[in-house]
Amino acid sequence: MAGLLLGSFANVLIHRIPRGESIVHPPSRCPTCGTRIRWFDNVPVVSWVVLRGSCRDCGAAISPRYPAVELGMGILAAFVGWKYGFTAVGVLLAGLLLVLLVVSFIDAATMEVPNVLSYFAVAAGVLCAPFNALLGDDWFVRSVSALAGALAGFGLLLVVGVAGGRVFRKDAVGGGDIKLFTAVGACLGWSAVGPVLFYASLVATVYVAVKALIRRRNPFGTYVPFVPFITAGVIVYLVRR
Repeated sequence: MAGLLLGSFANVLIHRIPRGESIVHPPSRCPTCGTRIRWFDNVPVVSWVVLRGSCRDCGAAISPRYPAVELGMGILAAFVGWKYGFTAVGVLLAGLLLVLLVVSFIDAATMEVPNVLSYFAVAAGVLCAPFNALLGDDWFVRSVSALAGALAGFGLLLVVGVAGGRVFRKDAVGGGDIKLFTAVGACLGWSAVGPVLFYASLVATVYVAVKALIRRRNPFGTYVPFVPFITAGVIVYLVRR
């Protein structure tokens, strides 16, 4: 249930951050008529199903993105809880996945990566490093690994961006992607940076290839949001770890 509630919070962030709105006030409301959503209409997944994907007051359709995000975050949180339990590592990873899920949807819709979420994730990774058992056996090694991971994530994606820019003669990686990947390195450590980027690139390559076959277009002619693939890379890494 905690994961579903995190998913509900993720929907708030996805909707409000790009608009520059407060994530605290006002309470949740219908995006069409602005009516405040009653507590019994705000139960993750269940309320959307009961209301058949529409607002109780104005009848406007509510995007299926809402239950999809809630269910997706619920599954991710359940996986983290099953594998790491209610520990410092589990809480940190749930937070990282929450940020990645939110930024994935924002990036896909706007081609922008909110710096505030990337900075928050970097700070969380570095400050929580002494308690992050993924990074080593003692607090000093863990702290060094988090800092090294942040530098590795930043440096590796920066190099990829510069090299890709020279090959394709346009921006290959955005600054927001680099900042978010810095957070991945800070939370997972330097040894995770390479595998995560490999998995992300593999998924991105398959996606671009399939899209090119379906639409019969040059796959290098348009920009593709990369954060969803970073998220996929992190998930694959955690599953395989």
